[in-house]
Amino acid sequence: MRVAVCFACNEAYIPLCKGLVLSLRDAARFVPQGWDIGLHFIDIGCEAPSLAWLTDAGVTIHTFDRERHLPGIKSNQVPPYADAQLCRPFLPFVVPDSDVYLWIDCDIWVQGTDAVATAADTAAHAAGKILICPEYHYGYMAQRNLRLAVMAHSRWYTALYGPEIAEELSFLPMLNSGFFALQAGSPVWNKWGAELARLYAMEITGDPYALHFAEQLGLNHIIHRDKSFVPLDPLFN
Repeated sequence: MRVAVCFACNEAYIPLCKGLVLSLRDAARFVPQGWDIGLHFIDIGCEAPSLAWLTDAGVTIHTFDRERHLPGIKSNQVPPYADAQLCRPFLPFVVPDSDVYLWIDCDIWVQGTDAVATAADTAAHAAGKILICPEYHYGYMAQRNLRLAVMAHSRWYTALYGPEIAEELSFLPMLNSGFFALQAGSPVWNKWGAELARLYAMEITGDPYALHFAEQLGLNHIIHRDKSFVPLDPLFN
């Protein structure tokens, strides 16, 4: 099985990214025999020495063409660093020829030797459903005041989807796209990309900060609606 482990950042996050890479290199030694694990970095603004370090560590470097996948996004809506979010629905195009994709935010360091193999194998047998972590754990600061978390979710969902869908989704734990695993052929990819394009084409009259989370909110809307996710222990994220 070919597994692409993908991550992205700009120069400011390179110290964290290096820690992730070192932890992934350790974890990759424990995957089942016959698996092909590739580390793939989407560069959204890193300097040459940082890219050289990643290359020397065995990481393949890619770029994300925002205009190709999400044409017409207004530059004042989304800063360049947001490409680390916007690229996620399009990983099979950015990093082709893999069977399963794992996305891992650069502020995650893999500690368990079976984490990568467990996530990839579960996704490979999940019938196209995305393996993803709910934000419901004592480690999340927002969960220490659930009322404030629900109010924030309600504002963002209302801005993008209106009050009816906001009422339905804002009381559910947010499914966090900082760590997920998904088969290459899953319909979730195209639905997610199309939803993101639709959201950014809208004129947002509510909370403008909702656009910062549009990639994640759009994914939540789709996979809750279609029941196309498998919840993963929040400790993975």
